[in-house]
Amino acid sequence: MAINAGVDLSAIRVGLHDELFQGSQPVLAGIDVASTYCYLLATEAHRDGDTWAIHLLDLQSRGLDPEHTIADAGTGLRAGQKIAWPDTPCHGDVFHIIEQGKSLATLWHRVAGGARTEREQLEARLANPRRRCDDSLLAATLETLRRNEAHAHELAADLRTLVQWLERDILSLAGPDLATRQLLFDFVVAELRQREAQDLSRTGAYRRALQNQRDGLLAFAGLLDEKLDAIAQTHNVARDLVREVCILHRKSETSSAFWKGWNRLLRNE
Repeated sequence: MAINAGVDLSAIRVGLHDELFQGSQPVLAGIDVASTYCYLLATEAHRDGDTWAIHLLDLQSRGLDPEHTIADAGTGLRAGQKIAWPDTPCHGDVFHIIEQGKSLATLWHRVAGGARTEREQLEARLANPRRRCDDSLLAATLETLRRNEAHAHELAADLRTLVQWLERDILSLAGPDLATRQLLFDFVVAELRQREAQDLSRTGAYRRALQNQRDGLLAFAGLLDEKLDAIAQTHNVARDLVREVCILHRKSETSSAFWKGWNRLLRNE
């Protein structure tokens, strides 16, 4: 503790904040993005705004004054930063929102699997040649199961596609400019809104989370635009060319797609 307290934190430009859990007890954590140095690791009874603010003010007294922080949508964490550092932006952590979407898609995939199992069991029951009763009620039930299964499969597939777009095309580091990402993000939110009537408590909650966190989740893209613009000006090349190079390096250098893109860039020089 004494050694840690003597470390000068003024060189840290971006801080990553989160809440870990040791059993039921929260652990407040802070890490320097550039060096991965852990400047905060404190077990507390609470994780409310006041608790976070106390720790952040203590870190500030040791020189911590980041350009911005990165965190999930935790209410206590963000409230604490507003108290301690009201002028420091807190960008959205894209990992948690993507994982939330993946979990939602997986849940509906399991719902579809359960509906399929129930439908297959009823079909086998109706196909039994020894049955001697009126099956009109069971036949109606079977039709309902088939519709439910189809709806669940469709929703699971749609959710998986939308989350993949978020992860690979909108919230990935290499991607389009901020304005384009905003349009694509709003499109995903609109598509989720069209489907949330089937699952208000989960799909609706995910749509609202995306909508409410939009600007924070996309904040990194604005910084990236500025850095790519600076590179373009320094080397006197087109901004779009710099972005294409950035996007190209998402691909493996052993893939044919990489070298096709590489040759296309060389032809456009």
